Amino acid sequence: MIKILTATGGSKHAERAVRFSCRLAQGQTTTLTALTVADPDEITPLEQICHKILDIAQRYSATINLMHASGQPDQVIRQTALQGHDLLVIGARGLHSRQDFFLGRNAIRLIKNLPVSTLVVRKKDTARHILWRIPRGPIDARHVELIVHMINTLQADLTILDVEPSAMLFGHRQTSDMDVVDTCDLPDRVAQLCSKIQAASGKEIAWRIRAGIPEEVILDETAIGNYDLIAVSARPHRGLGKLFGEDLAYRVARNIPVSVLLLN
Repeated sequence: MIKILTATGGSKHAERAVRFSCRLAQGQTTTLTALTVADPDEITPLEQICHKILDIAQRYSATINLMHASGQPDQVIRQTALQGHDLLVIGARGLHSRQDFFLGRNAIRLIKNLPVSTLVVRKKDTARHILWRIPRGPIDARHVELIVHMINTLQADLTILDVEPSAMLFGHRQTSDMDVVDTCDLPDRVAQLCSKIQAASGKEIAWRIRAGIPEEVILDETAIGNYDLIAVSARPHRGLGKLFGEDLAYRVARNIPVSVLLLN
């Protein structure tokens, strides 16, 4: 069972997130909750917001639970997301990173260090082609389950991106390594993941292996590919990483012009 939480304030970008959530809430393996938070700056009446949410849910044949709370929006949403939810879906105010997210004055703090997978919806209320940059270490089974669910409910294609670590030390840049790695053999970890997802989704899974600074590789791949959702597995920093490394998923969410799924 995948528990989805979407936060909405009644704006157009918030409604886009609700529509995306309803698409993901198809079938009996998900629950969907829409959270509204009392905000003194919000001019849209609560009844009107709730009516719009229910109208969207009916349009997509989705079952949705309404929840209302009061308080600082980003804090309330964080606390609610931590109550057993697997995915938080929020809308972005603009189509690029320099515009704030829709909650509060600067709700980027909502997703920073939140230990719940978060989907930041930009431009579209669906996704047809997903790019997943997988981590170098172990891959969480919950993340695989969520990716498979998105492929099946959205009828999306998936490309797996594996970034070789050759140019990653201390921010050293080797632009010549930004090309696709010349290899005939698919690494076992990637091959096994592709096979597992293909068996669960019934879709052929594409893959790319590239070398370079992860953030640069992801941005470059997004620019040349026809992707409308970028998924990044976030891993907590330990030791010196806490001092020298800002979370990659957070940086990608700020700089990618399409929807971003932060897998936590």
